Amino acid sequence: MRQVTPHRLIEHIAPPLAAPDARRCYALEAALTETVDAVRGAGAGEIHIALEFAGSTSWIRVTGDGEGIDGAGLAAVAPAPPLDHAPGLRGAGLVAAGLLHCDGLSVARRAGPEEPATSVHRWKAPMSGPLSSLVGGDLDLVLEPIQRDAATVVLWQGLSEVRRYQRREGRALEHGLERLRGRITTHLGTVLHRPLEDGLRLTVSGEPVPALPPPRGEAVARYPVLLVHGGSPVELAATVHRGVPGGTGGFHVYAGDLLVQAGGWNRLVSGAGAGSASVCIQVPPAVESAFARNLTAGRVHHPEAALPALRALALLAATLEAPDTVRSTPQPPGNGAVAAVML
Repeated sequence: MRQVTPHRLIEHIAPPLAAPDARRCYALEAALTETVDAVRGAGAGEIHIALEFAGSTSWIRVTGDGEGIDGAGLAAVAPAPPLDHAPGLRGAGLVAAGLLHCDGLSVARRAGPEEPATSVHRWKAPMSGPLSSLVGGDLDLVLEPIQRDAATVVLWQGLSEVRRYQRREGRALEHGLERLRGRITTHLGTVLHRPLEDGLRLTVSGEPVPALPPPRGEAVARYPVLLVHGGSPVELAATVHRGVPGGTGGFHVYAGDLLVQAGGWNRLVSGAGAGSASVCIQVPPAVESAFARNLTAGRVHHPEAALPALRALALLAATLEAPDTVRSTPQPPGNGAVAAVML
């Protein structure tokens, strides 16, 4: 007789979508990164992504070890923020981002020493069918990894990617989802390249995800931008890099070890003038709330007060690629900081 993991099922009302066409604007692989980052934040050092291509019932499942994600915290999830101006640097949130691309989302957390059963939280997207039709009447897809010692399981069912195809069976869909697997691998390898370099074990359909840092040349200057936040100075570290063939010029912005922008000058300088030179920016956790993200464009909205300093750094990068386009190299003020700005 098959052993059934003791569990308790909690069903939730899903938050409203950010916009009717939001799923076309926020790429699936970017939304899935929010799930992976949340599982990693729950202590996972080994994360596996499985993609099951089964026509209209195709699904994506993320499993991780560690302590297990806090499902109770997910229950109070807020509505999805505007995708072109999401507050902070962490995105739309695991639930809101996931429901942009699936009809039903389940999160299971392995029972702890003082918990009687595994907790399974489920949401269904607005306008989708009943949850029972999504899970086939049972929770095996969620509970089976828990039986194999996974601490967290996140399951997407009823994938929006499948609905792009008139025929939801056959080789066209299979090939399309194979391309999706490649997009997921490339995106995760880029956005999570630092934790992958530090030992995070991440696989997609059994294949290891390689670290894919954005190509950058040698670092030529490091200028801290001093941000005064809450009355205390906080350093935003900025490093200017020479360009390399095939490199993506622009700002490379990190929130913790997560790459949240991989190129583009945010209209502070002509991209043609700066070539493939880049400015690598590390945003401290203490000031993340002063920033926002355009999730559809993969860009960071910087605080207005910091823009003059960032423009100076962008112009400095431009002189490395095309020195004739700028008459003089911007120099930092006396204390070595590009600027001290109030947030």
